[in-house]
Amino acid sequence: MKRKTLRGSLIVTLLVQVGALCCLASASCGKLTANAQEKEAVDTLFRAYTPPTPPATLQEADKRALWYVTHFWDNFDFYSPQKWLANRQLLERTIQDLVYTAVELPPDSVAASLVKPIEASDGELLYLFADSYARLLYNGGSAPKQYESYYLPILKVISTSSKVDIARSERAKFLYKALAKNRPGSPAQGFLFTDTEGRLHSLKSLEGKEVLMIFFDPGCDRCRQATQQIEQSITIRRLVTNGSLVLLYLYPYEDEEGFRSGETEISSFTTYYGYNKDGAIGNNGLYTITKTPSIYLLDSKGIVMQKETSIKEIEEYFNSK
Repeated sequence: MKRKTLRGSLIVTLLVQVGALCCLASASCGKLTANAQEKEAVDTLFRAYTPPTPPATLQEADKRALWYVTHFWDNFDFYSPQKWLANRQLLERTIQDLVYTAVELPPDSVAASLVKPIEASDGELLYLFADSYARLLYNGGSAPKQYESYYLPILKVISTSSKVDIARSERAKFLYKALAKNRPGSPAQGFLFTDTEGRLHSLKSLEGKEVLMIFFDPGCDRCRQATQQIEQSITIRRLVTNGSLVLLYLYPYEDEEGFRSGETEISSFTTYYGYNKDGAIGNNGLYTITKTPSIYLLDSKGIVMQKETSIKEIEEYFNSK
């Protein structure tokens, strides 16, 4: 009831303002003209963009969803940016509706529709689309990792677009390169690490067995929680103990003192604990570590199976085999 009253108050205010402007412009301002202007002002405030409706002949949910996403922008007027910028919150909700439908479908099948507003708009409207996608599909790295596949085509277009400023283009280019590395299904970037005995190893030398790789920082509460989960996992303990899984803890920095301080915080059945003495992980941007622990699962050929995953998801994977 309160919302209805508020909306009514806003409409009354608009009616008064529009009527006053009309009468200032012309003493003969008629009631019909005022009503038309009032209706247009109210519609502009309260009407969101309505995408086309899938045809009734499409019965299967997946096909209807794909049609909806594919045709989402068919009726959108990209040449009238002010109409949409005046309804910024409504447009953001419209974009959210598209995104949350799209992420339930294969990334390749919806990429063109997600990219279209970046290609078709410019100026402030383009930035609104870009910022909305960044919030929904990446959110500083805290969005679900599977959303990266949907965000990558958008970043690629932004990074090469002449319609965005240089700073935004460079940020998109950097993030695109970072997210494109070590994706599930691709080879993990190789590096060298030094263990507690000073011996040098390569990630490639671990091929032949699956690898649970944990980028770790001593003193990190989340790292301690992950280690506790590993200690309690009967499945992971069994696989590491029988030699079919390598448990690799990595301190991804050059600082040996920091590395040594973490020796008491790793799992009791860790296969290797090492640090990146040459600094290649960070200096060469081999891995983008936005938080610790950053957990990867590699198959026996060094291919990434899970990226920035959780111990729970690792357990579920092994228990389902």
